[in-house]
Amino acid sequence: MVGNIKVKLAAQLMGKSEQFVRVGLQRGLLPFGIAIKMSSMWTYHISPQKFYEYMGMDFKQEVERGENNVHNKVS
Repeated sequence: MVGNIKVKLAAQLMGKSEQFVRVGLQRGLLPFGIAIKMSSMWTYHISPQKFYEYMGMDFKQEVERGENNVHNKVS
């Protein structure tokens, strides 16, 4: 299973700012990930499959094609 898409990459692919993605996750408005506050810091998890589906892209096809290669751009 593939891990986590970074906020920076998600923002780039969406054409939005990193702050847009962070706030959307913090408020539960973006259905492809979660934000958890630990002490005073936020931690983010963005599911690659849910993100690609949200963007209207076929996750399996994107992984197979290697376009915006998920395996190289997730942590």
